[in-house]
Amino acid sequence: MIDASSAKKSLKRFVGFVEEIMDTDDAESRDSKLSGLISYVNENRDIIKEAATEETSQLISYLVVNIYKSGSSKLDELLEVVKSIDPENPIVGEYEIVSLLDRDKYGEIIERVTSDRKFCSSAGIMEVLKKSAIRSGTFGPVVTYYAQCGMFDEELFRSYTEKEQDDGVNAQLIEQYRENSMDEELIRLLELIVTTNEKPGYRVDLARLYVKHKEKGKLEQLLKDIDPSDVDSLKDYLDVVGAHELVSDYSRALLFATSGLATHRANRDLMLQKARMLIMLRREGEAADALSELVETFPKDSEAIRLVSSIYYKSGDYKNTLKYLGLLGELVEYDLSDYLMLIDARINLSLFDEAAKNITGATSRFGKSLELLRYKLWLERIINDQSKAYSTSLEILELDTLNKDALEIKFNYLFDKEEYKRFADEYEDVMVEEVRKEFLDRLAASFIYLNRFKEFFSLTAQNSETIDSGHVMDAIFYVVRDDEKIESLKRMIEGTRKGHGVGMLIVLNKILGVKPPYEGKASDLAVSSKSYALGYIVCMESINFKEKTSTDEAERILSTTGFKEISETVDLIRNIYSGRQENKASLSDSPRLMYPVVSALVDIGDNKSARAVLDSSYDSKLVDPFYYYYDAILQFRKGNTGAARKSVRKALARLTNISFLTLEAEILLSEEDVDEIRESLVKLADRGVIQNINFEEVYSYVISKGDYTAGESMVESLKPFNIDNFWLNKLIRDVLVQKNELEEALKYSELVVTSKKRGFDDIRRHVNLLERLGMKKERLAFLISNSGEHESATIDLWIGDEYYLEGDFEGALEYYESAIKKGLDPSEIASYADTLLETGKLEEAAKIIKRMSEPGILQIKLYYEQGRIEDIIGLMKSSDIIKDGEEEALTYIAQKLWKNRLIRDALIKTYRSEGYQFLGKLISRKMIDAEDYEGAENILENLLKNYPSDIESVAALADVYVRLGKDGEAIGLMLNSMKNCTGFDQSMLLVNRIMRTYFENRQYESVTKFFETNRDYVDRNSVQFIIRSYIALEEYDEAEKLLGKFEGNLVDRDLNSEMLEEIRAKREFSEILIYVRRLLKLEYKAGKIFDMKEALYKAEIPIEKIEEVFNFLNTEDYYTEINEEKYEILSRDVFQEIAKKTRVESIRDIKINIIFNNLPSRDVIVSKNLYIYIKRCLSVVREPKTEDDVLMKLLRIALRDKLRAEPLNVAVNLNVGISDALEVISLMKYMEDMNRKGGF
Repeated sequence: MIDASSAKKSLKRFVGFVEEIMDTDDAESRDSKLSGLISYVNENRDIIKEAATEETSQLISYLVVNIYKSGSSKLDELLEVVKSIDPENPIVGEYEIVSLLDRDKYGEIIERVTSDRKFCSSAGIMEVLKKSAIRSGTFGPVVTYYAQCGMFDEELFRSYTEKEQDDGVNAQLIEQYRENSMDEELIRLLELIVTTNEKPGYRVDLARLYVKHKEKGKLEQLLKDIDPSDVDSLKDYLDVVGAHELVSDYSRALLFATSGLATHRANRDLMLQKARMLIMLRREGEAADALSELVETFPKDSEAIRLVSSIYYKSGDYKNTLKYLGLLGELVEYDLSDYLMLIDARINLSLFDEAAKNITGATSRFGKSLELLRYKLWLERIINDQSKAYSTSLEILELDTLNKDALEIKFNYLFDKEEYKRFADEYEDVMVEEVRKEFLDRLAASFIYLNRFKEFFSLTAQNSETIDSGHVMDAIFYVVRDDEKIESLKRMIEGTRKGHGVGMLIVLNKILGVKPPYEGKASDLAVSSKSYALGYIVCMESINFKEKTSTDEAERILSTTGFKEISETVDLIRNIYSGRQENKASLSDSPRLMYPVVSALVDIGDNKSARAVLDSSYDSKLVDPFYYYYDAILQFRKGNTGAARKSVRKALARLTNISFLTLEAEILLSEEDVDEIRESLVKLADRGVIQNINFEEVYSYVISKGDYTAGESMVESLKPFNIDNFWLNKLIRDVLVQKNELEEALKYSELVVTSKKRGFDDIRRHVNLLERLGMKKERLAFLISNSGEHESATIDLWIGDEYYLEGDFEGALEYYESAIKKGLDPSEIASYADTLLETGKLEEAAKIIKRMSEPGILQIKLYYEQGRIEDIIGLMKSSDIIKDGEEEALTYIAQKLWKNRLIRDALIKTYRSEGYQFLGKLISRKMIDAEDYEGAENILENLLKNYPSDIESVAALADVYVRLGKDGEAIGLMLNSMKNCTGFDQSMLLVNRIMRTYFENRQYESVTKFFETNRDYVDRNSVQFIIRSYIALEEYDEAEKLLGKFEGNLVDRDLNSEMLEEIRAKREFSEILIYVRRLLKLEYKAGKIFDMKEALYKAEIPIEKIEEVFNFLNTEDYYTEINEEKYEILSRDVFQEIAKKTRVESIRDIKINIIFNNLPSRDVIVSKNLYIYIKRCLSVVREPKTEDDVLMKLLRIALRDKLRAEPLNVAVNLNVGISDALEVISLMKYMEDMNRKGGF
């Protein structure tokens, strides 16, 4: 017996050892203390074992772990000691195994662990076991042990399947996981196996698991790797087919089923699977064959029989459906679905009695059901027993208040029986939205039939599509007969979305007597909407019963199912027109359709029958305007105009129908009541039906009465309607001509003459209008377009005259000759002879002129064309030429023969002797054109002595003075003549020339002074001279003020911007010009051209301006277009000054500074422009002008004085400008060349 106190001490000493060891970090010291502990335990084993507690055991475990982690070599000794004092401590066994792993003793580990299930719960040992298997490559016992433990390790099992897979082990694993119901682990195992193992059994096993757990994605991939050849057993075939069915791969499922049947013949389950797959592949015929084979093999297989019945039923093969359902009935009692198939098949085979018996039999067995009632309802609808169908629908609704089919039957029945009030009342209780939508249009139609238009408009406001319903359009066509409702309906259509209401508008137009505007769409709308009214309208509008013609639209309606009543009505009308209809007076008519029979009888003139039918169809309870309309026609035909008027106005009091209005107008025209005729026409026009107005009769009425006042009254009343009618346009034209409103009359005349109904009188009136309006081009174009029509000789004459006046003599001759060919006497063509002359047909012209008593200018023209100049001069000397047309004759002579010296002298002599003002002007213009300014000066000065107030001649003479360099005389003449101007335009003719002359001579102060004393004389031309002069004088503020004053009036925006920019630039440029002037003066004094450096310090030009100064002098910037004649004169004067004041002898030595300092105005810009002008003249290549008398005279002087052929020398000695000097030199060189060649 161990003493308790000793045991306690020993245990305490043991614990002290352990704690001391665990607190020691030094390995050597720890091993030494561990050796001491081992010795102590060996000496006191029994005492410590007896005294050990649970805490002691735990402390030992901590020590073992600590020693293992430290890597001490004493671990095995410690484990032996621990085993002796704490044999139940699991840490011992575990760390013994762990220590084996460190020594690579894998086999020993595997053997020890797999022999004892106690390690299953130790994650550490299981991990050591896994490592041992992977490192040693021994997997079989390890993976089996894992399966026995109910565990699965991905790394372990993957290594197994990849390195040492064994079918026997696989079988054990699969069985173990199945027994433990570990499907997830089994799936993971099989997924690893099939990656490396090709044996199909594993894939089939995995497929079953995927099917079981609905893993469709994985299953679909797996099945791709299974072939029919991989499957053998019946169970595998069934399972694989089922797997393919699960992933909807019916084709492969069928393949496996077919393959399975090849091995397992006549297997019922496989045969059924095959049939199902064929059904899923929609190969119902093959499925039916397969099932038929199955039934033959297994004749009592009710499942197969029911399935084949269903196939035949769904495919519409009702005979075979009944055949197999018959077999089924012999085996089992029908369920409800079998009965429903049986009933449906018999109804489809028109076996209605048998179907009815089946319905009764099923009802007695299963009771009243919705399905059976639906078939009952269907059967009743097929046999068209509407009353029974209605009753059955009520039975259905007792069971199912929301039944759509029953509701449809009920409401169709009520609407068709015209139970509109019940329909509207019971519609409110309908809860099925689809039915409410379906019958919404018939609710709207019911409101119309019930005259509840407020509710109708409220409904359509929320549901605009209802207005396109055939039921709604039919209701409107049948019952709406008054203007107020029609106007409300039209406003409703306008307020709906675009595209809605087209059909309704056609219906309303028909009621109003307006031809439907949508003929192309009407038949489509009628068919699509199933509207009887639209179909009827199409036929009535498209069929010409008299001509026995029809349109495709009408025939389409007549051949459309559902329009039988229309076809019957059309046939009746056709019989009436063809005369095949007997006892016409006994026929009945339809007020709903606006009395089509009466209309046909009236149209063929059978008034007696029409009256009989109308009276027999009359309903005294209704106020039908169409009854009164036809009554009015029949009264009017009998001559009872008073009664006719009364009836038609009864009709119009309710409905403003176009036909009613037309009839009223006809009645009124027969009574010649102008005011009422006008009112009636306005009513028709207001309805937009001008085709119903007989305007020819209206026009004839006005013209025959000559009552243009009445005509104007009618025209004014109808004008707002913009009616385009031939006879109305004629009436408006004539009324406007009477009022002298020609431009307006022309518009209507154009409408008349472009009509096929026009006559020659209309063409004549149109030509006269164009002539009175001065529209020559339009008149000619119109005449040409009408040549060849009506009285074309007259039209050709008019065209010829137009061409003649335009100077197109070839065109004139063409039409004159055309008119002559059409019978017109040539003597009636006033311009024919002149046209012949102008086109060179002199012999024909001479014959006609010879026959004239007073040929006048035509004789002169003939002489001219014949070249008989002496005869023309002879005529000029005689008094004949000036009897009536001297101006025309002399003008012609001057225009044609001015270059002839004899004629020219004769004309000047005539002017000198007779003093004709027109001739003086003509001669002066010819001289100016020929640049004979001295001659023009002489004539104009003479002319102004006789006619000093001739401002045109003053202006012309002033221009000549300027050309001759007599600018001062020009200005003096114009200033002196200002008093003779009679208006602003004449004054400005001179003012603008005065301004221009001053401006071009750079006399800017004269421009501004003239303006300041004559501020009223400003126009768009002069204002530019004025403002630019202020700019040139550097009076920029004044220039800007004037721009502000005249902007938008005389100065447009672009010019204003341009001048403002010019002012800005001039302000800057004026500073540059100051430096240029200074430089040019200094250069002239120094006798040399300065470079920039010299200019900088000698002319004291700021460095920032030096470049701009030289740029001005050395480029053509700022060069302006010049008057070359003036600069020619200016060069002459400057050359004279240079010759007097300098020693310059060559033109090449002349620089800008020399020009500037010898120019009277000292103007920098003029100097530069003159310098450039001289350089440009020197660059021109000149041909000798041997024909120029003035230059030849100068050449003779140059040769006489033996002048040197140098431009400056020639210019100075001959007192000419640079251009003339160069021309003389060109002649001098020409003479020298001729002398050298021996030409002289």
